[in-house]
This record gives sequence, structure tokens and C-alpha cells, in this order.
Amino acid sequence: MIMSDIGLNSPSDKCEKWQYCFFIDKDDQVIDETEWIEGDIDRIRTELMAIIKVLEWGIEYGYNEKEHLYVTTTDETISKGINEYYQGWIKRGWKTKKDNKDVKNRDLWERLIELKDLYKGNVSFEYGR
Repeated sequence: MIMSDIGLNSPSDKCEKWQYCFFIDKDDQVIDETEWIEGDIDRIRTELMAIIKVLEWGIEYGYNEKEHLYVTTTDETISKGINEYYQGWIKRGWKTKKDNKDVKNRDLWERLIELKDLYKGNVSFEYGR
């Protein structure tokens, strides 16, 4: 299971630093990966980057073929984006349904969709607090 949470108060908050880390017991070894990135990044972009990094790691170690991975995010936009919205975004040329604006973080959404496809049904995304 992956739990994703960014400790900011509102979607307009900016991150100056973000971190992803994970600890997985594989063949009696603890794998610890952590990375700090600095820059003026919005909250959703930050969380998408962290989820993508962990899913890429999972593919590198074959988890996409071995086990079902559950991604829980505290951001409802991410959960709905990958479960409900993205197909409409693609049909509309990456425009939002509500106001026909460009979808923010398109580059990361496209990568997340690619990764979801590589997991071949072995990954699910849910919203939780």
C-alpha cells in the first residue's frame, strides 16, 4: 500500500520542498528510498510526483506483476482524476469539462496514466484521510 499526503492547508499552497520515501521488505531487506526536490511547486503536482516515483520503483522491482498495489491519497482531485476524469480530459484534448481550461499538470497525469496501464489492473487509487 502507498499512502500519499502532502501537509499543506489548501490547493493554492506552494511547496518549496517535497519528499517521497518508502520502505518495503523484499527478500528480508528493507529498501529505503528518499528524495528531496526544491522549487515552487503546487500541492497536487507535488503529490503526483511522489506517486509516480513510487509506481516507477514498483515497476523496476516487478511489483506491477506480483501484487496488487493500493494507492491512497488525501487529495480527492488525484483520486477522481485517475479514476474518473482522465478519459474525458483526453477526449476533450486535455481541457476541463467545467470551464474548458487546460488541465493542470498534464505531463504528470499522462505519466500516471502510462504507469497505471503498465500495472495491468494491479493498481488501484482511492481517496482517504
